[in-house]
Amino acid sequence: LEADGGIHVTGAGGGPSITGLDLVGRRGLPLSRGFQLSGAEMFDLSTLESRMGRAVSRHSRDALPQREFRAGIPYEAGLLKHFHALRPLKIRCVAPTRGVRQTLDRLFASLPCRMDVQPAPVRRRDLNDPADADVQRMGESAPATGADLGFVIDEDGQRCAVVDERGSIVAFPRLAGLLARHHLAEHPGSVIVIADRLAPALPETIERAGGRSILCGPTMQDLATAMREHRSAMGIGDQRVWFRELFPTSDAVLTLA
Repeated sequence: LEADGGIHVTGAGGGPSITGLDLVGRRGLPLSRGFQLSGAEMFDLSTLESRMGRAVSRHSRDALPQREFRAGIPYEAGLLKHFHALRPLKIRCVAPTRGVRQTLDRLFASLPCRMDVQPAPVRRRDLNDPADADVQRMGESAPATGADLGFVIDEDGQRCAVVDERGSIVAFPRLAGLLARHHLAEHPGSVIVIADRLAPALPETIERAGGRSILCGPTMQDLATAMREHRSAMGIGDQRVWFRELFPTSDAVLTLA
C-alpha cells in the first residue's frame, strides 16, 4: 500500500502480561534499537525513542482519514505458490497466534498434506532449548500421532522450532543449512546474509554449497537492510530464516513450505 510505516501488536518474547509493538518503516523494514546506522536518512528505534521524548503540540483533535484493506486473499495467494510438488505428509503444528493458525488451515485445505494445527499458551518461550515446554510437548506428540514433521511457531509468526518424525528437535544451524543448500540448488552462486553471531559454521556450509555469505549486525534491522543492499533472497538470524518476498510475510510459514 506504499505506507510510510506499520505496527504489529504482539507480545512475542514476553509473558501474558506484556503487549509490545513491532514497528516497521517503508517497504516493511523492521526497526530495531542498536541498528548500525550508515546514512543520514537511516532511522531506528533509538531515533524514534528520542523523538518521543520531545514535547509536541497537538494541532487538532480530529481523527485522520482511515480506510480498511483486507489483505488476507492476496497475502495467502502469495504464500500458496511456495507449496508445490508435495506428497501426502502429516504435519503437526502449534502456534499461539490465531491469525497464523487460520492462515495454515486455509492454506492446507487445498493441499495433499494433512495439517493438525493447535493453539499454544501465550508465554515467553525459548525455541533453542529442547527443554522448552512447547518444544518438549511437540517432541512427544509428533511421533505419538504419526506426524512426519512437528512445528512450533512463536507468537511473532517468524521464529520456529522443527521436530522430526522421531520427536528429535532439528538444531537451528542444521535447519538453516538445509534450507540454504535447497535455495542454492535453485539459485547457484547467490548471496545469503547471516547474523554475525552465527559465524563461522553457517558461512562454511554456504560456501561449500556454492553460495556467498555476507555477515551483518545482530538486529533485525541490520539483517533486513543487508538483504536489500546485497539483493539477497535469503537471510539467517536468531531462530528465523528470512525470505525476501515482494511484501512482508510470515517467515515461519515459508520455512514450513
